[in-house]
Amino acid sequence: MRSLSDRILTFNARIYNHALYEELHGTDGILQNYLEDRLAKIVPQIADGHVILRSMLKTMITATGASETRKFVTLREVQRELTGVLPEIVAEGLQALSEERIIETRGQDGNTSYSLSHEVMVPKVQSWYSEHEMERKKAQETLGRRLAKWKSSNKVVLLTEKQVERIRKWIGGEGLSAEAEQLLTQSQQAYEERQRKEAEQERRIRRNRNAFQMALVIGLVIALILSAIAFWQRNVAEQQKTEAQTQKQEAEKQTLLAQQETKRAEQEKIHAEEQKNTALKTQSLFLSDLARQQNERQNYGDAMLLALEALPKNMKSPDCPYVPEAEFQLYRAIMNIRERLVLKGDKAVFSKDGKKIITTDGNTARVWDAASGVALATLTGHEERVTSAAFSPDEMRIITASEDRTSRV
Repeated sequence: MRSLSDRILTFNARIYNHALYEELHGTDGILQNYLEDRLAKIVPQIADGHVILRSMLKTMITATGASETRKFVTLREVQRELTGVLPEIVAEGLQALSEERIIETRGQDGNTSYSLSHEVMVPKVQSWYSEHEMERKKAQETLGRRLAKWKSSNKVVLLTEKQVERIRKWIGGEGLSAEAEQLLTQSQQAYEERQRKEAEQERRIRRNRNAFQMALVIGLVIALILSAIAFWQRNVAEQQKTEAQTQKQEAEKQTLLAQQETKRAEQEKIHAEEQKNTALKTQSLFLSDLARQQNERQNYGDAMLLALEALPKNMKSPDCPYVPEAEFQLYRAIMNIRERLVLKGDKAVFSKDGKKIITTDGNTARVWDAASGVALATLTGHEERVTSAAFSPDEMRIITASEDRTSRV
């Protein structure tokens, strides 16, 4: 068969007309001929290129039921399939196939994967398989899928007898991982145990049948009794089988319900988290607006406290959403703040030397260091609100008066 370029040159035209389209067997034929044409160009560039390049493309096909389709494979997976081929040869081949657009790539650096550039190329690449290669590849893919399910099911899901026989036949024991061999052995033991139980049950049935035949010889009455017993046993077995099926269906139903409940709980958790974040953001915006109002009123200390309350305490692990407006109002307050200290209390009095401050708050009074804002003492004892407090002339004592009609020094 002539190459794609030869066929186009035969028509001696730059326009693809209908005759050329039909000659090339439509879109599928064009792409398949393109594959052969490009491969013929690359093969001389690589040692044993004819075999190596085709083997590379074979790794990019997977079985899906009765048909084949393309798949993405990593460089490591291609190298594993092409044992005996140098890694640099594999990399060179993949690069050449990519440059000729026979394959496409995804990812970058160490996460790059490769696949055929179009699904139409699959039949052409598939035709390169021998029957043995196809069966071996299907067996490998079956083993890979079932091994993944076996791991995810806590080693409960096993292979069938036919699957074990097929894998043993087409793959053998060479190159199997310890886990794959364990799966094959465990599956074989499982169905052999099942066969043993079935054979034992069959022997039991035969023994019962022989006993029944012997009973016929002994007498009609005994035969009728044994027949009734056998009939009863059969009914019990059927009933047990029905109950087992019912229990299985119920267990599957409960499992499905549990999965649905888990999914619903996760969705509710996400929804609750979203509502919480929305509420926190609304609160932060509200506090930011209050900070703005205080800044406009030149209450920069209050504005700073409100802005800090609206911002997360720790940006690495925020307890509320970050609101840029709050940070702006905080910066604005810091740049304009004039207060040196903010002390808690209803009233405040300086000492004569200005080094101490006394404040009243409820039924207590506190003495503060005017320079640092550190509380020096807390005066208690009044039963009701303290109405006034003052330093003695020598500033060695403090007198307080309260609504409980008492004064304390």
